[in-house]
Amino acid sequence: MGDMTSIEETTDERLMQILNTNLVAVFRYSRQAIQHFMTHNNKGTIVNISSVNGNRPVSGAAYTISKGAVNTLTKNIVIRFAGTGIHCNAVAPGVTNTPMTSLWEKNDLKESSMMWEYNKKFANVDLPATEAIDQAYAALYFASDQSRSTTGQILQVCNGSFL
Repeated sequence: MGDMTSIEETTDERLMQILNTNLVAVFRYSRQAIQHFMTHNNKGTIVNISSVNGNRPVSGAAYTISKGAVNTLTKNIVIRFAGTGIHCNAVAPGVTNTPMTSLWEKNDLKESSMMWEYNKKFANVDLPATEAIDQAYAALYFASDQSRSTTGQILQVCNGSFL
């Protein structure tokens, strides 16, 4: 669940809605997966969905803390299960062509929004947005045997726009 609301404009209700969607749900399904993996020879892979905002917090305050926490949870799981067959990584999408991002592409952002501030100061807005399939390919890599030695990684898929 995305959000561009600054900290001073974020209500408690909106904060909890974002945290429940973006963090609590990830925690719960990760916990369930681990409990399943532990009864099946400690083997399995978790692929969390984070955001470039987990490392570069330029969206709304609640959204960015939820994604930063997903990154921390991903690494916490790896520390707990290092050396076992349980792996955990996260895909961190950047701007991806969706109906929600069409507003950003039109540069029709509210002037006080976090994304507007970021675009004005830091972003390379000339780089193309990614497509949903790009995010799917990253998740597929983490779920495949090709990543068998990769764990605890947060892979940004953003065409380099959030470096």
